Amino acid sequence: METLSSSVSTFRASAIPLPTIRPLSPSNYHHPHTLPSQPQPLSRRNSISNKHQHLPAPQPQTLVNPLSQSPSRTTPTAHLLRPSSGYAAALLDISLCHNSADLVFKDALRFAKLIRSGPVLDLMRNPFIGGKEKSQALKELAELGNLEKHLAALLKMLIVKNKFSIIGDVLDEFRRMYDALRVGRRASLATN
Repeated sequence: METLSSSVSTFRASAIPLPTIRPLSPSNYHHPHTLPSQPQPLSRRNSISNKHQHLPAPQPQTLVNPLSQSPSRTTPTAHLLRPSSGYAAALLDISLCHNSADLVFKDALRFAKLIRSGPVLDLMRNPFIGGKEKSQALKELAELGNLEKHLAALLKMLIVKNKFSIIGDVLDEFRRMYDALRVGRRASLATN
């Protein structure tokens, strides 16, 4: 590395043109961003008049009160907050897209019955058997069960992610969602 022949204080970089800097103003921005100093209430414009109606800010909802001695009410969507609901909804969505929801439903019922049978349930509840052995047993059951490919893929994914403990919940949630969808279809067919 070469050293500079002059000191740093006398070094001049005048050969490099500097860009011109415009002063900052809202007109320099394509979308000016302004934040109000105080939070403003939500307003809705009335189509009849130009006056604003002020709406109250939404209040957070509590799903369960852990301090309450009486049975607490939950919102209708409380079941959607569980991870098993997301997996079940994804399975239902992909099976509907491939027109295989009926087959997945039948296989899900069959596999749920299988994992709740005596020997498999005893295996899952045994504290002396490790997670690897449990996941290997479930993986073999899924492969030997000749399941629909989307259900088999979901089960394998849950086993690989070491979430085999929620497989029963996922299958129950899928059954609940599928039943709700069937009831909705029957109602729409009856009204037509």
